[in-house]
Amino acid sequence: MSEEHRTRPLETRRELFERLFGPISGKTISLIGIGGGGDITSTVPLTLELERLGATVIPGGLTWKRRVHDPKGLPRAISELKRVRHVAPHVGVGRGDMVTVDGIRHVEAQIAEALGDREVLVIDPSGGSAAVGSGLAAAAQQLGIDAFVGVDVGGDVLCHGHEGSLESPLCDQTLLHALSSRGSQVALASLGTDGEIQPRDFIARFSQSLPLTDSVGLSFRSLKTSTRGTM
Repeated sequence: MSEEHRTRPLETRRELFERLFGPISGKTISLIGIGGGGDITSTVPLTLELERLGATVIPGGLTWKRRVHDPKGLPRAISELKRVRHVAPHVGVGRGDMVTVDGIRHVEAQIAEALGDREVLVIDPSGGSAAVGSGLAAAAQQLGIDAFVGVDVGGDVLCHGHEGSLESPLCDQTLLHALSSRGSQVALASLGTDGEIQPRDFIARFSQSLPLTDSVGLSFRSLKTSTRGTM
């Protein structure tokens, strides 16, 4: 295989990302898992891909976890997290050593550790989209973030709310509104894998005039590295 053939897919991805964000090299981009639970895990392959193109990436996730992972079953306030720096009332920054006040380690800490103990954003969605939006603005100023991208696993962020299979739309819609007020992008990962949106609903949403820009396949190197690093 020629060098030109091997590098063409990466160049295509660069063209797509730079159409969305402008020149990638040197930019700081925050990828936020917007659905609560473990959505931050789906930011990892895209994190590695963007970093291969020269960006600095700050992953992020929400403090609302399923009861099986955090018995509280509700969003944790930033004040309920230890070893987290407060950026705004509903946004903080932590690393791999952050835990809740009662010792529970959320997946955001695990991702921070797996990615070299980097900083990650933690977002409490309980204040609503306005509070989250203000927190993101503060994070952008304090951390030098040039762009935010919301990453939704499954695609239920496309739902209208009446779908019978829908279980947990609140986080997705809160973050969608907060991000859209900043003109940010939303990425859909692993469509349908969480079982909350049915194929007929995908078809209906995609046939409407949604601002869907493009699809991109990530490199095998990024997918393989992210799988090895976070398992």
